[in-house]
Amino acid sequence: ATPIAMFSMVGPEEAYPDWLYETASMEIVFQMKEKRDLFNTPNLTDIEPLTNEGYARLKEFLKGFGIELPPEDNRLQNSSVMFEIMRDAGYQMPIPFTGTPDEIGSSFHKSTMRFDTNSSEAHIDPIDFEPFYIKPEEAAVEDRTFSVEQLLAFGTALLPIQAKEMEWMRVFPLGAPLLMKVPTSNGSERIMAAADGGYNDATALPTLLQRKVRNIIMVTAHTPNLFSEITYLADPIIFLYLLMVHYFGIWDANSLDADSYVAALAYNNHVFDLFSNGENQLLKLLSDMASLNKAGNPMIATLKNLTTVDNPYYGTTGGETVDLTVIYVFGVPQKFAELVPPEVAPPPAGRNFTEYGFFTNEDLDLVPNVRYNIPRTETILDYNISLPDYALRPKAARMTQILCSWMVKEAWEGLEGADGEMKFGGFREMLGGDELAFGVLDDGNDKQSGSGRRGGMMHLQIISATVVGIVLMVIS
Repeated sequence: ATPIAMFSMVGPEEAYPDWLYETASMEIVFQMKEKRDLFNTPNLTDIEPLTNEGYARLKEFLKGFGIELPPEDNRLQNSSVMFEIMRDAGYQMPIPFTGTPDEIGSSFHKSTMRFDTNSSEAHIDPIDFEPFYIKPEEAAVEDRTFSVEQLLAFGTALLPIQAKEMEWMRVFPLGAPLLMKVPTSNGSERIMAAADGGYNDATALPTLLQRKVRNIIMVTAHTPNLFSEITYLADPIIFLYLLMVHYFGIWDANSLDADSYVAALAYNNHVFDLFSNGENQLLKLLSDMASLNKAGNPMIATLKNLTTVDNPYYGTTGGETVDLTVIYVFGVPQKFAELVPPEVAPPPAGRNFTEYGFFTNEDLDLVPNVRYNIPRTETILDYNISLPDYALRPKAARMTQILCSWMVKEAWEGLEGADGEMKFGGFREMLGGDELAFGVLDDGNDKQSGSGRRGGMMHLQIISATVVGIVLMVIS
């Protein structure tokens, strides 16, 4: 098994963090909106999240705070238009990187990157970038050891993101940036800053496709900002749509925010043909998950033979086919809730055992999702500062562990939706063997060799993704 960490290059050391906050993605997003008519409008009229009851509840809630969701103006990516926009903007964006114990690098295409800032007094030279992969010790700055722990720290360096989203945090020093040496096409080296991989992607799907993985299991417990403790807004299909839409090349010209740290997701993550196999694959995924959820089952579904598209930012190749299985860990399936003894999660007086797909018990009310609210207040420099708390308490974490184990067991032989049709063929069919063999690949005569990025194909790779970091495990 090989751990892979995804992180982002966020400008030169001498421009950190000014370039990240003032410039990154700004010009690219501005040009996308200005040239929106050069992007086609996809047919999304039948996609459920845009009209369902949960979305209506969300809109009503936001109106109470004076927030009106804009009418959607969905557009389909156009690679040639996007290439011109990014080139003219000097590729001023976070750059996706990956690292393993054996190598660090990026497949981002050859380009000249600018770094314009208003705050920096000195001119910052551009970088002549080209794809590279080097040994971790070659990327180490000065005499620092580039350990696996440091690699994981790169992939979960969340503080710059929080300072981007919460401007009050910028009054405090962010501390020294995480640094690495990056070779350039002219033979020189530059010291560059690194931060959480969420600047470029929330699941690491593009990274796996670049490594020629052909059977991907994605476990996601994504928790968007608006969710927090307001569980009646937590419609799983809405948030699955928000998580997956960019991989199919769809972006909303009205809601795209240049000042958001996730802006890059809209313009560099197109990896699948929306109409693979002649069918709207995003609609298929959402429909299958909605049907499973209505039936009280775990939300697990496979999109077979997805066709990839060329993506020069991750180095993916178009025309290849992939099977993608999504294990969507969001809320508590009704069949699972029925197995939990009432005394384990007693509801508050006047409340049901579960509501809107979540336990009402205050110790378990967000199982299995990580909290994205701000429950703690600390005193720092005479200021009362609210600090994010991305964690489940021990009881909730244990319940989440039990739930996830149940999901795999329940889905072993397959899952039916509320319409009585099979939505997932089962892990036995996918992996072979009995339940005790889960996590061990036994593909008989169909085994393929190869170790990933440079040649060969990996048969299976599992992603575990949450709101605070990404860990990937290769089973080869």
